[in-house]
This record gives sequence, structure tokens and C-alpha cells, in this order.
Amino acid sequence: MISERTGKRINTGLFSDFFRVSSSFSDAAQRDGRDSYRIGYAEAHCREPHKWKRTDDQAGISLGPQEYDNCMQAYPYVFQVKNKKYLIYSGNGFGAEGICCAVWE
Repeated sequence: MISERTGKRINTGLFSDFFRVSSSFSDAAQRDGRDSYRIGYAEAHCREPHKWKRTDDQAGISLGPQEYDNCMQAYPYVFQVKNKKYLIYSGNGFGAEGICCAVWE
């Protein structure tokens, strides 16, 4: 299940999109456990904007060892300040245990 896309940005001739994804339709399963939300990624070339390719492994993040994002990562937002890219997302329990910020290195 894919829902709530966070928008598109153009980067080197590509449209790219970060979104939350889950394999379950149950709110309880999405809150914790193996079916909880993860951050997904897809991109399309600007010449073929209708042909999106999902490459979730390129989202640049996986579940962390910390208590605030070890079960869930959802509602991603990517932005850039000067030459650094940031990813803000909600952690476990739809952000009840923390709102997180990751920096691309």
C-alpha cells in the first residue's frame, strides 16, 4: 500500500518522490511490527514522467537501532539547505516517540 506522496522535486533531469509505504491495510499493523510504515522512493525521467520506477533501497534510510524509529518511519519530507540534503520523518507510533531528521552524507 502506498499513500500520501510528499511531492516531487527535479534533480538532474529526474522527478523523484519519497513516500510512506506499508504492506498492511490495518492501522494496528502499521503502527508497530514488520508491516509498519517505511520510507519508499521512486523516480522518473523528465522525458517520460508517466514511467515511474520504484527503488525503495535508494531512499537512503532504513529502520534505526534507536527506540524512536526502530519500528516505523513515515511522512517523509526532503529538502536542501545550501549543499546539504535533509530528510524529516515521523518515527514510531506516527511520531509519538519522535520526529526525526536525517542528513545525507
